[in-house]
Amino acid sequence: MGERARAVEELVNICFVTNRPTWPLYPGFKRRAGMVLLALEAIGDVDLVMALPDEYSSVPSPPTLDAQRVTLTQVMRPRKAKAVGQWLRGPLPMSMNSVTWSSGSSVVQQRLSAKPYDIVWVLAGTAWPLVRGIIDQFPSTNFVIDLDDLEDEKIRHRQATTSINFRSPSSVAHRLVDTVDVRRWERLHQEIAARSSAITVCSATDVAKLQSRFPSANVHAVPNGYNDPGRVQTDDDVDHAAPTILFVGDLKYRPNEEAARFLCCDVLPIIQRTCPEALVRLVGGAGDAHDLARTPGVQVAGVVESIEHELLRSTISAAPLLSGGGTRIKIIEAFAHGVPVVSTTIGAEGLDVQQGNHLLMGDSPEDFARSCCSIIESESLRSRLRSGGRERFVESFTSSTVDEAVRSVVAGVVATRRYPTTDTIVRLRRSPIKTRS
Repeated sequence: MGERARAVEELVNICFVTNRPTWPLYPGFKRRAGMVLLALEAIGDVDLVMALPDEYSSVPSPPTLDAQRVTLTQVMRPRKAKAVGQWLRGPLPMSMNSVTWSSGSSVVQQRLSAKPYDIVWVLAGTAWPLVRGIIDQFPSTNFVIDLDDLEDEKIRHRQATTSINFRSPSSVAHRLVDTVDVRRWERLHQEIAARSSAITVCSATDVAKLQSRFPSANVHAVPNGYNDPGRVQTDDDVDHAAPTILFVGDLKYRPNEEAARFLCCDVLPIIQRTCPEALVRLVGGAGDAHDLARTPGVQVAGVVESIEHELLRSTISAAPLLSGGGTRIKIIEAFAHGVPVVSTTIGAEGLDVQQGNHLLMGDSPEDFARSCCSIIESESLRSRLRSGGRERFVESFTSSTVDEAVRSVVAGVVATRRYPTTDTIVRLRRSPIKTRS
């Protein structure tokens, strides 16, 4: 091995910057952050900076990471009127005005100034303000930006599938914000592509979308993943007397709330014509959707102790997303546990799945309900979807798949940016993959 390659092997210093908790690996928005962080830990020496909204006064860190390597800083949420004013005057999308980023950016700057890093890995796209104003101060550092969602695509989906209720001021206001923000996200993605060493996204589908817009961008797929639970559903686990359609997701997140309302208000009544005992069970933060608990056949469970228990007892795991980007961890999670899935086309985007083999899909309330009823009524269909979904998980969404994808990005970035000679061989330090729980 040459001297340069040996230096890279010994000195891969990484700073992982995120605006979300990384532990425990639940719910889904934490899972991607946590799994990427664990993959980076297996490659080099990692320092973690979490800039979290003020409601997170403390959060657990991954048990594999020394507490001295963790920096937690709070970013305050301004009053709603101030956030709207900042949005009206500034260039950032509304979601980026929901917190005041300056304090978090200062902490990141201090961390990067105190120690040289080979790579700063920023997750997610909404965390871009943490490095946006300081990235040019560190020209020898490689910045990798993880766009777990293409936010402009998410907005376009929502605009295409939802109509404006002109009698509702909030509906009109949401459409106005979306119309402005889709352009702002496009400009931010262009800026990120121009100023970062690499971009990571969740799927080959999103890679193609970004490369079609920014041909010179260095874009890689790092899939969402899930730890193998070691226990898969059988028909004996399911309560056939009360077929349960499970929806997992934090309802404070707008696409999840829209999906839950579609499932409970539009789809469930159609299912109940054929199967009156059918239930929808909503698991995750309830947000402003407590009113759904008054809908006949709907249970709002909120945050639960064991998602595995919820999945194994459910007849169907539903992903009725009407908008979104990236890939749905809720589907990967169901595949891992061998639970039949019904999704919209948007919900299954980027997973490379086949209708009738891995899951069933339906975009209208009638088609979605028909797919659910087919699974409820057919044991052979349930068995086929369990096997197909499980096979798809093992093939593409295990933790080892995430590890290898992250390793490939790091190797390519370090080799290309720091040592551009063609004969350089970069071998990243291969420590054992740490235990994941």
